[in-house]
Amino acid sequence: LHMVSKGERRWLGTRANYRDFIMQVQARFIGDAGVYSLQFRAGSASNPPHYIFWVTPKGQYALTKWVPTPGTDTGSQIILADLTESPAIKKGEATNTLQVVAQGSRITLYANDVELVRAIDTSLSEGRVGLGVAESAHAAFDNLKIWVSPTAPAP
Repeated sequence: LHMVSKGERRWLGTRANYRDFIMQVQARFIGDAGVYSLQFRAGSASNPPHYIFWVTPKGQYALTKWVPTPGTDTGSQIILADLTESPAIKKGEATNTLQVVAQGSRITLYANDVELVRAIDTSLSEGRVGLGVAESAHAAFDNLKIWVSPTAPAP
């Protein structure tokens, strides 16, 4: 799947909702602009609250929560993990295997089998998952996999 952003944010999400899950995808930049993302626990509205695992071509990542302004297409990002450079994230157009593990209020992010950060947030317990681009990025995504916890209800 190729996604292109011409400045705006774009994302493509599943129809199913997930509670406790592992989401994994291979991603790479085409060029050196923007950010790509794994988005999760998104509601079904057109501007839903959700979590975002951001990655830059400079080997940086962040974890945020999007909180929409009611009745608008705008909102704000709440930072759960600041933009941080990691040697685990391959820079430029190299392929990264990214993973989100969401179990209850615990969120753990991985890049290339290396744990990046753990966060706890109780506000969003389930929702759709998806992939995104922003800030004039062109990214290619491949091999998306989602595993559901055996204790969680199936989507």
